[in-house]
Amino acid sequence: MFRRVEVVIGLLTVALCVFGVGLAIFGPATYITNEFAAGSTSLWDVGLNGEAVVYLSFMLLAGLAVLAGAWLRSEAADAMGTAVLWIGTLALLVGMAIGIPGNTTGVVPTTLHTDTPDSVGIGIYFVPAVLMAFTTGIVSMAIHHTPRKPIAMRPH
Repeated sequence: MFRRVEVVIGLLTVALCVFGVGLAIFGPATYITNEFAAGSTSLWDVGLNGEAVVYLSFMLLAGLAVLAGAWLRSEAADAMGTAVLWIGTLALLVGMAIGIPGNTTGVVPTTLHTDTPDSVGIGIYFVPAVLMAFTTGIVSMAIHHTPRKPIAMRPH
């Protein structure tokens, strides 16, 4: 029963990553035309550049790593699953932190670049996925796992 819980939470992490990618591509991204006028458009409207595609692919792969780590941990209870789970979680955290500032020109096309210090970028769409990834890791560490190996019975 508990083995399924961490895999389900890992699936929720991937679902939130997919949702975040969808919002990042089709959702609103603010741009500044001058100090007095601002507008809103999406990455889809201005065209995806190579950096944005790499960033969004990285976030999806990190979410899949969380799921893979949770599944490996639930099946084998070894250190490999734990490492994959936490590396994926940290990758999501770093990716979110890189994409949060609205003036991140490496991720957001320059037409969506804002010079206002209080603006947020597309990394904000991945906050729920990062929180769910940490939840996956914490739940996975809290559940005591025993390897699924048959126990040899001695005849009496």
